[in-house]
Amino acid sequence: MKKRNLKIDIFSSPEDAEQADIRRRAKMTPSERWQEMAILQKRAWGENWTRIPIKKIVSYEILDWQ
Repeated sequence: MKKRNLKIDIFSSPEDAEQADIRRRAKMTPSERWQEMAILQKRAWGENWTRIPIKKIVSYEILDWQ
């Protein structure tokens, strides 16, 4: 098993965290970004994410403001 390189950063705002993540991803190759996405997908849905289509459900409510 490949050893994970874990690092914890503390940010003063969500915006700072987002900018740091953008800079981190910019340094990655497309292949590395795909690999990261695959790992996150597998963590979220297990082995089924490659076998069972993800069902997207949208709901909304229309309000009458008059």
